[in-house]
Amino acid sequence: MPEPICQPGFADHLALLLAMAANVATVFGIPIALLVWWRDRKAARESRENNTYQTLQQQYQDFLRLCFDNSHLGMATYDRQVARELTEDEQAQRITAYEILVSMLEHAYFMYSRDHEKDFQQRQWTGWNQYMEYWAARARFREIWKNYLRHGFDTNFVAHMDGLIAGSKEEDA
Repeated sequence: MPEPICQPGFADHLALLLAMAANVATVFGIPIALLVWWRDRKAARESRENNTYQTLQQQYQDFLRLCFDNSHLGMATYDRQVARELTEDEQAQRITAYEILVSMLEHAYFMYSRDHEKDFQQRQWTGWNQYMEYWAARARFREIWKNYLRHGFDTNFVAHMDGLIAGSKEEDA
């Protein structure tokens, strides 16, 4: 008579080995899965932060280019006086340029004004808020903000800018 393929107790040993393998997979697999999840989440957050920074940096550079290309509008941060009266078209261009500026500031406000998980975010908010304070101190900006722009943006951002304007030291332009 031929011998059986499975010896008595073979199934028990196989079940025991499979149970041990499952326990080992659980003991090592769960922490490894958590580590991979945490690293992926951190990488995604850093990617979002980098994209935000790059987007705002590009918007800032575009605004500077706009000021440079249209220096006759008196928008540049160093330019306190306009050499001559602006035409109606130039005044409209200046208002539009300020709207571009305020849109960029609102974007920075949304991205950095809260939830400072990292020093980078805090430093970015500090810098952008100082830039907002700088513009809030300019009389020409305050006039255009009050008359044309303040009603077209997020209410929390408007409240923040209104607070900066109220607390600002007036400058000439």
